[in-house]
Amino acid sequence: MKSSYPFQNGWNFDSSFGFTGSSSRGMKKGGSTSKKDWIQGAVKKPGALTSYVKSEGVKMKDGKIPKGVINKLASGKPAKTGAGKPSETTQKRANLAKTFSKMNKADGGRVNRNIRDEEARVIGVQDDAADEMRRVRARKTNDAQERRDKGQQLKRVASRERNARDEMGRLRGEAEYDIKRRKR
Repeated sequence: MKSSYPFQNGWNFDSSFGFTGSSSRGMKKGGSTSKKDWIQGAVKKPGALTSYVKSEGVKMKDGKIPKGVINKLASGKPAKTGAGKPSETTQKRANLAKTFSKMNKADGGRVNRNIRDEEARVIGVQDDAADEMRRVRARKTNDAQERRDKGQQLKRVASRERNARDEMGRLRGEAEYDIKRRKR
């Protein structure tokens, strides 16, 4: 029982609901006027996809849904063999999860990124390369072929050590940048 009395800027009067419509024409229900802030209202029911995946019996990895499961759900396939086909809403949620996974996190970079752990790993690579360099240099060669092999191995190890040193410089530069950015 809708009586349509046209009012200004797209507003209508519905006898059962009162005024309906929007002051901005062409906007869908629940829409926002700012296109850049669409993400704030994108997730209507946080945790709905996770609870669906858990109910299907999929094992979570560190509390996160595996990417393969998200890809299956987004394409309309069951999350697990023998499970039911996901609903259209679940497919949309999975597609949104794929979109979110491609985006940068809040302050740029990865979530819970620990530069100290990465530096420790690189220091380990440098130490291993230095140890191998000492072993190769200490090795006695008997003929020309062994000397060539030793030379090639020294080049490979030196390259690995150089790469680790460069990566350490990059990590320290990122750490300094993060510190400067946090001070602002």
